[in-house]
Amino acid sequence: MGLGQLKTLPPEIWQIILQYSESYPFWRFVSALDFTSRVSWMPSEATTSIAVSRIAFWGRGNPPEIIIDLTAHPIIRLTIDSHGIAKVERLPSYPSFSETRFDDLAFVIEDQSYFTDAIARFKVYNSTRPGFKTILLVLSANTSNK
Repeated sequence: MGLGQLKTLPPEIWQIILQYSESYPFWRFVSALDFTSRVSWMPSEATTSIAVSRIAFWGRGNPPEIIIDLTAHPIIRLTIDSHGIAKVERLPSYPSFSETRFDDLAFVIEDQSYFTDAIARFKVYNSTRPGFKTILLVLSANTSNK
């Protein structure tokens, strides 16, 4: 059964299926499809590009904070949820192992040198709620130096 066929099911059946398979990657995919379809038609107001290695902190919906001293916190952690990159933060060192499990988040933790050629593009969209803006982050490789 594909996504199109699932939409034809009664809501009660949807809820039962979701209840038994809530943490499955399929639902993350459905959520990501829904999110991209909502954002794709929104007019972009502005785009700003900076090197990922220059970001001190960024959380979805907010502008990035730029780092001044690259040696102070050399580790970058990306937090990823069903809508994409949710947070970029700097850490003084690699975090200790934790047995905590997250079904709704994934993490990338690397030295800043790993992100040397990565560019962060921040897009500002007008929200459907008056006075609010949506700020999204897209990462890509810097191919201009190649």
